[in-house]
Amino acid sequence: MNNHKKINQILDNLNITSEYKTLNLNLNKKIIIPKNDQFILKIAMGEYAIKLAQNENNGYINKEITDLINLPNYSKLHDDNEFFISKIEFLGKKKGSYFHADKFYNFNNCYTQDSFIKTHLYFRYLLNKYKTNLISANIKFLNKEFFIFENFHGNLELPLKISHGDFVHWNTLIFKGKFYSFDLERFDKNRIIYFDLLSWYIMPIYERIYKMKKLNLNILFKLILFKLFIFFIKKKLVYSKKIFLHILFFFFIEKKMQFDEINNLFNKIKVVDGNYFHKNKLFGEITNFALKNLIKLKI
Repeated sequence: MNNHKKINQILDNLNITSEYKTLNLNLNKKIIIPKNDQFILKIAMGEYAIKLAQNENNGYINKEITDLINLPNYSKLHDDNEFFISKIEFLGKKKGSYFHADKFYNFNNCYTQDSFIKTHLYFRYLLNKYKTNLISANIKFLNKEFFIFENFHGNLELPLKISHGDFVHWNTLIFKGKFYSFDLERFDKNRIIYFDLLSWYIMPIYERIYKMKKLNLNILFKLILFKLFIFFIKKKLVYSKKIFLHILFFFFIEKKMQFDEINNLFNKIKVVDGNYFHKNKLFGEITNFALKNLIKLKI
């Protein structure tokens, strides 16, 4: 029985029989939207996609301890070695705005840490988290960049915080005056503080550069630093500039791990969405450049 038939059988068993349209996403993920638009189903197939879906489930379970103002109603419908199916209450089609992060995120809580960790231990934690899908060349690069950074900037106590993990305006919706965040596949209970806010402000810059098709990494890096300087001043961040530099470094380190992970998986399955693959590769190049330039900064 092929995957399409298996999915239909599972949906029949769940009494989900309405007409629907299917969106095929990258790396063995599908979204099913019933024509009545009352909810969406997320279907994950294969080890990598299922692992992300299970992690998203953990994120919704722990929603009472995140700083996100609203999360949609969520339920797990099916979980086995072949498929993970979840249901999210459909909340309309109006996306959130890049300029209104405070509508989706509780800034009063985001500056308080849950715990602390030494720089070198946090790096080991990240490597262990992603190592399954990284190749030796990726790990060698990461170790080298971290070694240089640590020698130059020291081994500090860094604050950790629970995190959405992919907090960007295209993962938000506005419905009946409420502001919702979704897509918690990268949820983590122990991530460097400010990761979500950095993601909100930096990732749209990546997207803008991709759409421009012309890449000047020096200009891009200066733009990122300018945005972060404004961010630092406006939000009155309570940690020193030296700690903030470490936080920024680890934001790019984890993003680098994610981009490498996806590139490696594309090479394994040999099924490539050309646009997504090239975008991900470009994002990896931008991140490499950012890491190397952060090491040179003097604070």
